[in-house]
Amino acid sequence: MDTPTTALSLDLEGLTDKCRPAIVRFGRRRTGLVINVPSLLTAVDPASGLTLFPLDDVFTESPVCIGFGTPNTYLVVPTPDAHSTKKLAGFMFWRQKSAVIPTKDRVQAGVLFELRDLPGHILDALRTQMDSFSGKRSASCAHLMGEVLAATGFTLGDGRSLRFIYRPSKFASLLWRYGLSYHDEDGEHPVRLRVIHATPRPFGDHLVGLWMREFDSPIRAIRKMFTTHSAQRAPVFEEQNLPKLDATRWRGPEITVGMARSNRIGANVAFALGQKPSYVVRFPNDLDVPELGSPLKPFPVVNDMVTRIKRDILFSRPVISLINSIRLADMDWYEGALKSDMAIDMIMPSPGPDYSEAMLYNCVVTKSELRLTGLHTREARNQKSKFIRSIDWIAAKHVLVADYDPTVVYACEMWAYRDEHDMPVLCINNNSGTYKPTSEQMEAFASYLRRTFDVQVRTFKM
Repeated sequence: MDTPTTALSLDLEGLTDKCRPAIVRFGRRRTGLVINVPSLLTAVDPASGLTLFPLDDVFTESPVCIGFGTPNTYLVVPTPDAHSTKKLAGFMFWRQKSAVIPTKDRVQAGVLFELRDLPGHILDALRTQMDSFSGKRSASCAHLMGEVLAATGFTLGDGRSLRFIYRPSKFASLLWRYGLSYHDEDGEHPVRLRVIHATPRPFGDHLVGLWMREFDSPIRAIRKMFTTHSAQRAPVFEEQNLPKLDATRWRGPEITVGMARSNRIGANVAFALGQKPSYVVRFPNDLDVPELGSPLKPFPVVNDMVTRIKRDILFSRPVISLINSIRLADMDWYEGALKSDMAIDMIMPSPGPDYSEAMLYNCVVTKSELRLTGLHTREARNQKSKFIRSIDWIAAKHVLVADYDPTVVYACEMWAYRDEHDMPVLCINNNSGTYKPTSEQMEAFASYLRRTFDVQVRTFKM
């Protein structure tokens, strides 16, 4: 399941201190690094119902980016004086013509692909092409952005044209996989892309939402034909003036982190039932803690019929092996720039230590690594369905995360938050019905985390 480790190089220039690097998965595509903004400011436009965010909540400089909202695709560039930005807005051909409009320093929340370090002549050419396409009709907003970029001299990183892309989700997928290049009189040049996760929705769920919005586009089109909205001003945010992101805020030791990729079946299940990110953190050395010296047995006490059914049928070794062959088809490994306290920022933040409000992860510890999988999802559709909640519970069970590994020495639930000094705090308990760790083992593992990864750890006996 292991693949070669990728050495990460963090690009944190021009970002505010609200930003956090994170490793994410895009369907069954390769995983990758994005810039997440967990405390993003947002407001809903009363006329369109779209969620907006202020650009200066993320960027300290005016960016060039391709944005994917829900599902609108748009293109943002700085004005010539670099004091503000303007946006090319596209629409389905039947709705209205495209337009270049001032952003008023806010755009639709979503996933943004920022084009870094473009030379001045390419940026000027991009502005010119945006203006030339303004006032025209296009097949879709994604198709318009592809046409404008192609006319400027951009192609996909593998050389393919951008002119024949019509769906936002397809456009985002191609950018994720192949990147961009631009062509000028000096030849072909790769574009340095930085992906920004600027929406309250989880990264994978937002991109799944793009596809869903495309699917129900005809229904929404008919609804809009018979719906009128009173003219209302879109929200405008006050100027933020946030400090720049300082990479020295992360002070823990460097670590190696892996993220699982599912196969095609797993990707389709995740599409229907919600994303379940699975991470692995390798320990610098094999775990050497006396209290965790003996492996834990799954289902150590079998004194009732329910436990026997779980152990021998529902979560038997063949069943667990089959499920994991789907959900953990491969693993991408990253090292070189990830700090231990940075990894805490990669999991969904909780508002505080309160268990009832925590974004929980099920965690399994072996002699060489820590494995964790998201236990709860924020999506309202998942919370309303008992069936999906059950699937959510099954897909994160400790026995599934452990895969019957004979070196399991601890299992728990884990969550994280930032304290009043903006420092990360990791919380663990001893809640595992499958492995039944003791309070003493919990305290021993917490002590190991503190001294090995230089992080704050709180324990909660269950």
